[in-house]
Amino acid sequence: MALDNDYGSTIRARNFGGPVRPVGDTVVRDSVFARSAKVGVYSRGASGTVLANVTIVGTRGDGFVADEDRGERAPCSANPRGCSIVARKVLSLANRGKGAQIDEGVVSSWRIESSTLAGNGGGDFPTAEDPRDGDGHIRHSSSVRPLGVGLAAGECVLWRPAGKGPHIGATVLYRYRDGTLTDEPLWDPATGAFPCGALVPGVNDVPGSSCFDVHQRLNVNVNGCAFPPGYAVSSPTVMQSAPRGTPRASRRHRRATRPSR
Repeated sequence: MALDNDYGSTIRARNFGGPVRPVGDTVVRDSVFARSAKVGVYSRGASGTVLANVTIVGTRGDGFVADEDRGERAPCSANPRGCSIVARKVLSLANRGKGAQIDEGVVSSWRIESSTLAGNGGGDFPTAEDPRDGDGHIRHSSSVRPLGVGLAAGECVLWRPAGKGPHIGATVLYRYRDGTLTDEPLWDPATGAFPCGALVPGVNDVPGSSCFDVHQRLNVNVNGCAFPPGYAVSSPTVMQSAPRGTPRASRRHRRATRPSR
């Protein structure tokens, strides 16, 4: 989960003056990237990238991008497996650039399936093919904006509001432990607050840019986005702090960043 960062997440091959260090088989799952300044998810020079149940919303650039990094001198040709990406049940919504951008000149294999890319200023899909059919690079997908999803008043971004269509995008309600999704609430069921730990004056107590009130910026049980019916009540001990080993949203995606400070 990342909010108001330059990049939501970057997955990239690197070159530190010697052989290119390729990257591959990165899975980004159950993650939300909101209002990134540049790109929601950047897969550069990477093979086997998988985006599964990911929500990207309000980015100033493109939603997600797959290409190579020529400036880093880490092209797709230096990756033994080339560059490839699959996006499955991804929601890329209301970004200023494209919903998705794929450099077909260097990305040898890519597919977008069962996803919704809608309301993006630079266009929704990377090619003009029909996203609705079951053929080609884009399959069983839609460019129809879902109702009730976003960061405005009355909208939800961390889960799909009840009765608002099929589940596409992330659901960030419960904790992962050691890579396994549990039934422990990630957010305080009463207040919606994230378990941020102790406040340090001048460091993480700044309204509007700190962890303690990030739930208000993400509409967690506030601003017209109530928890889904039956959201479990957890013990105060669990919700007051984030014990060692407790992930922020998904242990599978270790590059995800915290909410700002």
